[in-house]
Amino acid sequence: MNHSQLCIWQKKSRTKAVADTKCFHVALTAKVCGQVQVQLPRTPSSSSVPQDEVILSPKRDSRCLPEFLAGQWKQTLSDCSTVPSEPTPECRRSTTMMTDMTSECVPMTASPSPAERPNGRALVLPDIVPALQLQHLPSRSSPGSPTHHDQSGTSGGEESSPVVRKRELFKKMGKRVTARLTVKFKNLIRRSSSLHAASRHIPSELGIPSEPPLLTHRIDKATVAKIWETMQRPHHCPLLQFLSQVGGCHDFHASLWEDCQEVPAAKIRKCCYMAPIPDDIPNFARRLLNIPSQISTCSVWRLVYTPEEMWFVQQSYTGDVLYGDRFKVQCTVRFTQEPEAKSVVVDQWVEIAWDKPLPFTHAMVRCFIESKAHADGRALGGDLVRCIKEAVEALELEDQARASLHRRAVISERFRRHRAM
Repeated sequence: MNHSQLCIWQKKSRTKAVADTKCFHVALTAKVCGQVQVQLPRTPSSSSVPQDEVILSPKRDSRCLPEFLAGQWKQTLSDCSTVPSEPTPECRRSTTMMTDMTSECVPMTASPSPAERPNGRALVLPDIVPALQLQHLPSRSSPGSPTHHDQSGTSGGEESSPVVRKRELFKKMGKRVTARLTVKFKNLIRRSSSLHAASRHIPSELGIPSEPPLLTHRIDKATVAKIWETMQRPHHCPLLQFLSQVGGCHDFHASLWEDCQEVPAAKIRKCCYMAPIPDDIPNFARRLLNIPSQISTCSVWRLVYTPEEMWFVQQSYTGDVLYGDRFKVQCTVRFTQEPEAKSVVVDQWVEIAWDKPLPFTHAMVRCFIESKAHADGRALGGDLVRCIKEAVEALELEDQARASLHRRAVISERFRRHRAM
């Protein structure tokens, strides 16, 4: 006989033993004592399970039981409590039911004392719990196990398995890597955008802001034509010198001046560089905007020239800070030639061009960005004019040196011809 057949035989034996014990107990009590009230099983309903309750009279006495009947009853209960070495779930349910009966049954060898019977009430036999009310005992890996549902429903908890924790860890790591790659990819696309595509964001109207200028300076011994010539120099442009000397920027990647497709008789240029962060930025702005120590910045210029005046618009933006793609720092500079004196008047405006408004929770950050732009414009506007003036003077010196070399070449050529004659 194998193990499965043994379990089936034991199950049938227990079921039969339970039924025989129950009938024997009820019949024996009713026949010997004669004062027993038997309550038939209740009618089953949707909210209750049928149970059999047997109420014994307090006049029950162990002396009424013959010795052979008492011994047979004890032997029957002892036989029902045997369990196999490795019980199945069905055997566990039967064993639990029989163990509860034998443990809570009152022995009939002695009469209970009045102290053991509180309030003089009759003793009640324990209810036989059906198999439907027993706790479900599946294995840990079973789909029907409550623990299995709890572990599958809660991820990252204390009861989760190492496999689930490792899976959640890899998911979080993948999300972080995806977010970083997305930011890097957006910045790469923004840097590699064409010059003409970047210049479309600059206002094409030939005009100046309606507000009064933030700063006004004067460049003596200069003309608008000379400043125009100075601006178009590819390697000695005063705009790049200002970023390098005053702003501390480095790693420049600049294009040449090209004709603008949006505005006729205008030149455009783009430059990408690394800019350091000033030390006067408060900590709350660093935390909210996630500002690093250095940021990659792009600047686009549009230069317009007329015989009476010249002006350019510069837009600078970055994607290395939070919400950096929503605004641009726009600087407008106008050069006006004074007819009486040989000097040029320089007017400057600084404003923030908002492509998309910030969230209402960042209103303080918006005020800080605008105030910081105006403060830097006032502080650095004079340095920009100084760089332009130095570039104009350097260009004049180069022109003088070139003219001197030309005169020397002409004189030497005339002297050579004179000697040849």
